[in-house]
Amino acid sequence: MNAKPEDFVKTAEILLKREVFHARNQVRLDVLNPRFTAEVLPWAADDLVLQLQGYVWAQELQNVTSEATVTMRFKAPASWWQHFKRRWFPAWMKRRWPVRLRVIKKTRTVRHRFECLATHPGFKYEAPPDFGKVVIKTKAWTE
Repeated sequence: MNAKPEDFVKTAEILLKREVFHARNQVRLDVLNPRFTAEVLPWAADDLVLQLQGYVWAQELQNVTSEATVTMRFKAPASWWQHFKRRWFPAWMKRRWPVRLRVIKKTRTVRHRFECLATHPGFKYEAPPDFGKVVIKTKAWTE
């Protein structure tokens, strides 16, 4: 039996991209060190905002854009005078001179982008900030 290496090993390429993430948190200064707050920064605010930025390698599993169209109809006064009548006239005057309304129709289309990523936090490849996508090759043994 002549077995070739291709019969036992599956090779797959995974395209990774660099996903930047941000974390921002608000910390009270007295939690850090009460002496630090009192002596060094008496003029500072009560809170300190910390912002961290980093990246992780991610594989795009699914990228879907969905679209929804919403149509709303509502009634509004036909003019500024009709609006004045509706706001200031007493009920008996509104019965005598009813407020004329017009129907306004508004249509809006909203698009949402859903991106499903698999992150690889254990992948230790360091890349420069302007670096593009990385391709890694994986091998799986079959029996």
